[in-house]
This record gives sequence, C-alpha cells and structure tokens, in this order.
Amino acid sequence: MKTIKTKQKKGGTQMLDITYISPFTDFGFKKLFGQDANKALLIDFLNELLPIPHRIQDIQFKNTEQLPEFGQDRNSIFDIFCKDEKGSEFIVEMQNGYQKFFKDRTVLYSTFPLQQQMVRGQWDYQLKPVYCVALLGFTLFGEPDEGEEIYKEYLHVVKLKDERNEIFYEKLTYIFIELEKFTKTEQDLESKFDKWLYFLKYLAEFDEIPSILNEKIFTEAFRVATFYNFTKEERNAYERSLKAFRDNINVIRTSLEDGLKKGFRKGMDRGLKQGLEQGLEQGLEQGLILERARNIKKTISILRDVRFSNSQIQEKLYQNYADSIDMVDEILLQETIQRKT
Repeated sequence: MKTIKTKQKKGGTQMLDITYISPFTDFGFKKLFGQDANKALLIDFLNELLPIPHRIQDIQFKNTEQLPEFGQDRNSIFDIFCKDEKGSEFIVEMQNGYQKFFKDRTVLYSTFPLQQQMVRGQWDYQLKPVYCVALLGFTLFGEPDEGEEIYKEYLHVVKLKDERNEIFYEKLTYIFIELEKFTKTEQDLESKFDKWLYFLKYLAEFDEIPSILNEKIFTEAFRVATFYNFTKEERNAYERSLKAFRDNINVIRTSLEDGLKKGFRKGMDRGLKQGLEQGLEQGLEQGLILERARNIKKTISILRDVRFSNSQIQEKLYQNYADSIDMVDEILLQETIQRKT
C-alpha cells in the first residue's frame, strides 16, 4: 500500500507527496462525482449500477442543503443529491465509519426526496423513482459463514417486497456497495463496474494509470483526481479534508482499542478478586479462567457489533489474549457451531 508522504516546498512549508486524491474524503468524493464539470463520471458510474432500460443521459445537481443535517452525522457522510432528465432522484454517498443504525438512517433519508415531490393543489400522488446509493467503507451485511456465497457479495440492491417476495413498490431502491468485500485484483476485473470499484478503492495508492483502466472515462477520472492539477486553494482544501478523514478513522479505532483494553483489565481484576476471596489457589485459577472466558466472549460480541470479520476477530483476540490461544480457539469454535444451529 502506498504511504502518503509530504515534501518540502519553498519557504519551508510542506505539501502532500501524492499523485491522486482519495475518494474516501469529502473533498475527493465531491471532486469526482459532485461537480457539474465532471458529471459524466457520475453518469457513467450510475449507469453501471442501473438496469439497461434506466440508462441516464444527463443529470442535474441539487443543493444538498435541501436534505436535513443531523449534527455529527455529516462528519462521515458525504452526500451528492441529483436528478436525471426523467426526474428520477439520486442520493449518492460515501459512508466511511460504521453506524449501528445505518439502515434506519438510510430509510429515513430516502423519504425526503419523496416528500419534496409533493404538489400543492390537485395531485394524483404519482412519484418519480428515488435511488439511494451508498458506498461503504465497512461491512453492513455481516461476515459470511463458509459456503454462504450470497453474503460474500459486495453489491446489494434492496427493494420493498411483500410476503411472497414480490416487489411491492418499484420506485424506491437502495443500493449498497461494500468496498471492504471487493477484493478483486487487476487480473480479476471482468466488468466495467468492477473497474469502477477497483478505481475507487485503490485510487489514492496509484502512481500511474493501470493498463486495465486505460479507457476514456477512467483517463478523465484520473485527470480530475490528479493532485498537482489543483490550485493552491484546492490543495489546501483537500489536505483539510484528508485530515478530517484520518481523525474520524482514528477516533473510531482508538475508541475500540480503549474499550478492549479496559475490558481486559477489568476482567483480570475481577478474576483476581474472585480467586482471593475463595482463599485457595484453585479458586484463583478457576476464577481467572472463568473471567477470561467471559471477557473473550464479550470481546467477540463487541467486535461483531462493529462488523469485524471472523479473521479480524481472531487476529484481535490473539493480540489481546496471547497467553490463552487454546481458550480463544475453543470459544470461537463453539460460537461458530452455535451460529450455524
């Protein structure tokens, strides 16, 4: 993975030593997909998501201030609000940090474009389609059990359905793209949609345009994302946006690490106290073992709540309980059996 460095400029100041910007930042995402001059990029990307009959010819950006803001929610969600030439409306967003009620938030957010279509006076309630497209930097649909291929998919198209699994309402569509699950290499890319996801996930790591992306639309996207093409004001804006992105990720990671460490220390203290109260060496050992097992199970539950994969959970447990590897493996095995039954 490419490391972002800085280099010295005249006057002693520094600037980022990068080739392309990250689309995971507010500035980068909107630079690529949220400007009228670059709307061909968004049109091409959306057309790879939609069925052929719904191909977009043109789009018009709408003011995102028409969508309500919810405090700190805006620190990690970067919306683009637009409509096509047929009146269909699109909310396109990049969500980097995990939110426990993200599905609820997405459903709530999708109601505002619908409400804005209301017409005063006589109206037959006919609505234009609304699409909510979310590119996710975390796993929303959980970690798949071995053999459950459907949960290994990184693209999820969700519609309202009835008890017979038939679509109840065709005009409201949620599209979730889990970039964390997209693991294809350059040699594995099959479709143009694959290429778009490969471009977005690894853009900031490229030093030059990969041969597989040497197409007109991607060449233009790389041009738009080239850091040294920016004005001084744009470079400064990107650096601020990049800092905010890093700070947000670090806050999430630090909170998780602190929680795990506090839980570990608390468990050790409780286990020691339990053993001492019994006054026997055996009681101390059993107390520590039982408390250690409880803490391991609690840690697993916490990591699953923040959508860690099975392999990530195992790695984290090995780090925090290095002297109890056998116990970790046994508990993970029992937990896996319980989940499958």
